Amino acid sequence: MANYSGDTVWIDLCCRFRDVYLREHLRAYTPLQMLLHPEEQTPQIFAFIGDKTKRLYMEKSLLLRPRERHKKIVLRTVPDHFTSDTPLFIADCELHNALSPSALLTSEKSSSGIETHPLKWLQNIPRAMGPNTIAHLVYSQLLIPFSTIVCIFADDFEGTDNVAKVLASWLRVRNSQPVFPSSTFARVMIFVRDRHGMFDEKLATTRFLKQLRHMIREEKSFPGRFADESLPDVQFEKLLKEIAFEVRLLSLPSTSNKMHLERFRTRILCESEEIHNFRKVAKIAFTARHLQYFFQFACRQFANSITTPVDLIQISRIPNPVPTDLASHLARFAACVSNEQQYVVATGIASALRLDSFPPGAHSESAASPRI
Repeated sequence: MANYSGDTVWIDLCCRFRDVYLREHLRAYTPLQMLLHPEEQTPQIFAFIGDKTKRLYMEKSLLLRPRERHKKIVLRTVPDHFTSDTPLFIADCELHNALSPSALLTSEKSSSGIETHPLKWLQNIPRAMGPNTIAHLVYSQLLIPFSTIVCIFADDFEGTDNVAKVLASWLRVRNSQPVFPSSTFARVMIFVRDRHGMFDEKLATTRFLKQLRHMIREEKSFPGRFADESLPDVQFEKLLKEIAFEVRLLSLPSTSNKMHLERFRTRILCESEEIHNFRKVAKIAFTARHLQYFFQFACRQFANSITTPVDLIQISRIPNPVPTDLASHLARFAACVSNEQQYVVATGIASALRLDSFPPGAHSESAASPRI
C-alpha cells in the first residue's frame, strides 16, 4: 500500500467490580501491518503527552487531522512518512486525563479484537491507586521504552512543577541498571511557552532539573540514588541519562508563524532520528513486525509486574525456547572444527546467539547452503 492515513485506539483502562484491566486494541496494529515492507521498515514512535495544547501542535506541526479529547492512547500515522524506511507513528497520550476507568462489559472481556489484561500487581498494593497514577505507569513502564522521543506540553499540566512531579513518579520505578545503552533511551522534551522572548534552552533545562530534584526530595521514601542529596547537580543529570532518559526544555513556537512551526517539526524529527540511529547501531531498531510482537508481550508483562523491566531477549525466546540438547549440539559443532580454527567456535556461537551474521551471510535465509 502506497500510503495510509488513520488513527485507532491502542491502549485504555477499564474496570469490572474491583479489578482493573489494561485493554490492548489489536486494530491499532493495522498500520504497521500495512507498511510496504513490515519486515524491513523500522518505525519511530513519538509519545505526545498532554491535552488541548498537545492536540493543537500535533495538528499544526505534523499536519494531523483534528481529534476530540479521548482519554486513551491512540496510535496515529504521519502520512507523508508512511513509505519511508523509518515511518513515523504518534502515540497520542491522554490516558492520564481519565477520571476513572471505563466499565468493562462481559461481552468486551472476550472480544476477539481486544486483548484484556488484568493488572495483577494491583492486588498486592494495600491502598487504592488512582487512574492517573496507573496511566503514568503505563507511559513509563510500557510505552516509553518503545518510543524515540517523548513530548510533554507543560501548559496541559498547568506548569513545569506538575511536569516535574510526573517525571519523579516515572523515576520511582526506573532505578534498575538498564540492559541497553543509555544513548538509545527515549529523549524527554518538555515544551513551555516563552513569555518574554529571551528563552535559553540550556538554562531552562538546568532550572527544570532543579525542580525535579526538589520533587524527589519531598518524597521521603524515594528509592535509589536519585534521592541522594549529596549528589552534585551535574552528577544527577548524568545519572538521569544513564538510568532513565535525557531531559530537554524547549519553547513552543507561535502557531501563526509557519517558519517557527517548521523549525519545531524539524527539531523533533531530528531528535527522534538521532535516537533511532543509536538504536540501529545497538541493533534494537525493530522492524514493524518485531515492534508489534515485542509490544504485545510487553503488555502481558506489564499486567503481571511493574517492577520487572521488559526483557526483550526473554520475550523473543517464548516462541523459540533454548533446546534442551543445546550443550551436546555445541560440543558436536566444536568437534567439527580443527584445533587451528577453534577461535571460530567461540565467535560463531556468540554471533549466532546475537544474530549479527558472522561470517557475513551466515544467518541469511537465502543462503544456498547451511553455514555456521
